[in-house]
Amino acid sequence: MDLKDFKVGQTVWVQLAGNEARGKHGDELIEEWEVVTVGKKYIHAKKKGYFYPTVFEKREYGYYEKFVQKTEGCVNYILYASKAELEEELEHSRLSNEISQAFRGFGVKHNFSLEQLRKIKAIISESREE
Repeated sequence: MDLKDFKVGQTVWVQLAGNEARGKHGDELIEEWEVVTVGKKYIHAKKKGYFYPTVFEKREYGYYEKFVQKTEGCVNYILYASKAELEEELEHSRLSNEISQAFRGFGVKHNFSLEQLRKIKAIISESREE
């Protein structure tokens, strides 16, 4: 995702994060916004029906580069060019958490067969080689 992927008047999708996400769940964390300006470094977008735009910059956030709210404090908004891209990101996060939970716990007996464990090991080895 680059600046060239955005055009003035384009509908974009914003994931609420930080303080804006507090107390919200599921679809409440996704909002439809509109691009107001696209500069050389920043994107200005606003929630439909609102007057003041929010400035977004591309920077590392988490493990990836994303367009996030330009701020010195807590990031409250993450910008996506399409709803599909945002939904894929949310699914990736959910699946990662579910898989992590399956392997958590000291001394917990896991109900995986030897063959399943071998497949998991192969997938992990494959991703480390990339």
